Parts: sequence; C-alpha cells; structure tokens
Amino acid sequence: MVDKVNELESKESLAINRQKELEQNVAALQVENKDISQQLNELRMKLFASNANAQPTVFSPASIISSLRDEYSEGVSLFNQRKYEDALETFGSLLDKGIEESLADNCEYWMGECRLLT
Repeated sequence: MVDKVNELESKESLAINRQKELEQNVAALQVENKDISQQLNELRMKLFASNANAQPTVFSPASIISSLRDEYSEGVSLFNQRKYEDALETFGSLLDKGIEESLADNCEYWMGECRLLT
C-alpha cells in the first residue's frame, strides 16, 4: 500500500511540474503574441500613412474596352494601308486579349481578308 501511495505521489508531482511548465509556456506565448500584435499595429499604421499619400488606382473596364476599340481601328487602318501582315497581327492580338464579341467577329473577318491578300 505504501508503494502505491508513493507511486501516486510521484505521478502527482510529475503532473504538477508538467502543469507549471505548460503555464510558463502559455505565459511566454502570450508575451510573444502581444509583441507580434504591436508589430502588426505598427505596420498597419505605416501602411495607412503610405496609402494616405498615394493616389488610388482605379480599374476601369471602360478604358480597356476603349483601348481595344482604338487598337481595332488601327488594325483597319493598317489593312487600308495594305499592311496586311501588320493588320493580321493586330487583329490576332485583339482576339487574344478578349475583345468584345461584336468586334471579335469583325477581327476574324479582317484576318481572313488579310490572308487572302498576302
């Protein structure tokens, strides 16, 4: 019976020591977490300060469509100047870029015309 009591006391001592070790680890992790939170806040403030001075960049699908339409007009102009290879390349590029469907059909037409004349 004494041996059993000693064994249980030994296990209890090990459990207490393990608990203290875990509590120390938790305390260390809490300090580390606090430090990381402070660093994150500092970085956020720096980012906010730098973004406050920057001009916002606005994505405009309309400007891309307009640009593609301008490029389409350039392709037609090249065709009219009898620069068929350049026109063919321009129309192919527009199809690769995803020009709107109504002009995509036209690009394919002009590409066929270019191929006939080269």
